[in-house]
Amino acid sequence: MNNRDKILNILDTLIKSVDQHSDLNEIIGKAQIYGSLCWHNHVSIYRQDFWEKLISEKILKEQYSHFKHDRVTKENLHIASELYESGGHTRLLKNMLTMDSVVGDVLVTRQCDLSNIIDSTHNYKLYQTKEKTTIEDIIKKCLKYKNIYLHIHPDDILSAAAVKVAKEISDNKIRVVFVNHADHCFSYGFCCADLVAEVSIFGFELSKSRRSLVNKSFFMGIALNIDNLSEIQVKNMDKKINIISGASSSKYTPIGKNSFSSIAQSILSRIPTAYIHVIGPDYHTDGAFKNLKEKYADRFLVSSILPYDQYVLAISQADIYIDSYPMTGGTAFFEARTKGLLTTGLLNSASGYTPFDACKYLEIDDLVLAVSDYISDGINSDLSKKNNNKFILESCYKCHSIVEIEHRISDALNGVGLSKAWWVNSNIDLDFYEKKWSSNGTIALDKKIIENSYINHQIKSNFIRRVISTRLFIKFYVKRFLTDVGRTLFKSLKIR
Repeated sequence: MNNRDKILNILDTLIKSVDQHSDLNEIIGKAQIYGSLCWHNHVSIYRQDFWEKLISEKILKEQYSHFKHDRVTKENLHIASELYESGGHTRLLKNMLTMDSVVGDVLVTRQCDLSNIIDSTHNYKLYQTKEKTTIEDIIKKCLKYKNIYLHIHPDDILSAAAVKVAKEISDNKIRVVFVNHADHCFSYGFCCADLVAEVSIFGFELSKSRRSLVNKSFFMGIALNIDNLSEIQVKNMDKKINIISGASSSKYTPIGKNSFSSIAQSILSRIPTAYIHVIGPDYHTDGAFKNLKEKYADRFLVSSILPYDQYVLAISQADIYIDSYPMTGGTAFFEARTKGLLTTGLLNSASGYTPFDACKYLEIDDLVLAVSDYISDGINSDLSKKNNNKFILESCYKCHSIVEIEHRISDALNGVGLSKAWWVNSNIDLDFYEKKWSSNGTIALDKKIIENSYINHQIKSNFIRRVISTRLFIKFYVKRFLTDVGRTLFKSLKIR
C-alpha cells in the first residue's frame, strides 16, 4: 500500500469510527487529526463538510439553550487561528483592517505572543481566548456580529464549527466570508461560508473545480500597501550585484530537479559579481545549499526567517529580488517591487497570485541572461522594461490596491457579482502540490495534535498505533499514564 492509500484509509477509518454515542471531545479530537492529515498530505481532498456538520448538529441538539442571539450591533469580526511576525498571512489581515467597510474586531483562537504583532486601536478591539479555547467561547463571540471573516488554519475545526453553529442560531443572519489564505490545500471553513475570498487564480480555479465553490468563490487578491511603484532607477553595479530572496523554508524545498539552488548555481557560476542571500530556509532545506556555500564562500548566504521589519531592511539593501522556488512566495514577490527593488523569478505551475508574474521567466537560462543583461544594459534591458511596464503596474495596482480590494469585497457582499481575475495565467497546474507531496515520499502529521488527542482520551490506542511509530506510541502512552495519575491525585486531594 503506497502512502496516498495509507492516508486515505486512515481518513476513512476516522469518519467511520464516529457514531451517535461519540461524545463531543472525541469527535473534535478526530476532526483535528483528520484536518491535520489532509493539510500536510496532498491526497486530492480539499474540502470535507462531515465534521463541521456533525459537530454543529451535536451542539445544537445538546447545548442550544446555552446560546442566545440578541439584537446585533457590531458589524465585523475577524477570526484568526494564530498570528505571526513574518509571512503574508498576518499582513493580509492587518491590511484588511485598514478598509473602512471591512474593519472590525479580531479574535485570535490559539495562544501566541501578540505584543509585537498587532494591537487594539480605536477602530477595532483585539481578543484572545483563554489557554484552552472551547467552541462555546467562539460561538458566544460570533453571535454579537453581523459579518464574520475567517482567517483560520486548515485544521481549525473549533472556529469552523463554532461559526456554523452561530449561523444556525442566528437563522443565517450572520454572513461568513472565508479568506482562503491556504488556497492550495484542504481546509475547514468552506461549509459555513457564504463567500470565499480567493487570493490567487490558482485558488480560484481549485475552488471551482475541486471544492464545488463556483457560486461562492470570488477573486479578492492580496492586499498590499503600494507605497513605491515609481520607475526603478538603475544602480551602480560595477563591483557587485546583490540578489536577495525570502520566504518560508518549505517554499525552497526541491521538487525533483526543480530547486532554487539550481537558479543560484547558474547565476553564481555565470555572473562573477553576483552575491545571493536567501532568507527563510536553512542549509538543510536543500542539500545543494551547503555545496554552494563551500564553493562560493561569501557570495552565497542562507539565513533563518526574520521579523517583518528586519526583513524589509534586508531586502531594501539589495539590487534584485528573485522569488522563492519551486514554490512562489505569494505576498513577498510583488511586495518586493513595491519596496523599490527590481523583481523577477522563475515561473512555476502553482502561480497566479499577481499580474507581476509577467516579469518572471520560464527557463533558468532566460532568467540568468535577463540578470546579466540588466547589469550591462541597465534601463534598456528586458528585465528593467518589464519592471517598469506601465500596463503591468496598472494591472498590479488593480489587483493589490487596498481600495480596489475593498470594492471587490463590497460588491461580493452586496450581490453585485462574483469577480474573476482579469489577467491570464496559462501555466497553472492544479495537480502541482499533489505531485510535490508524492515526490517527497513521506507522510506528514502534526504530532502535537495526535499527542494531545491521545492524552485527553479523545482517540483510542488501536487507532493511534496506525499513524505513529511504536517508539512514539510508547512515549505517548507513558505520558498519558502519568497525566492520568496526576489528575486522579489532584481530584482526590480536592475532595479532601
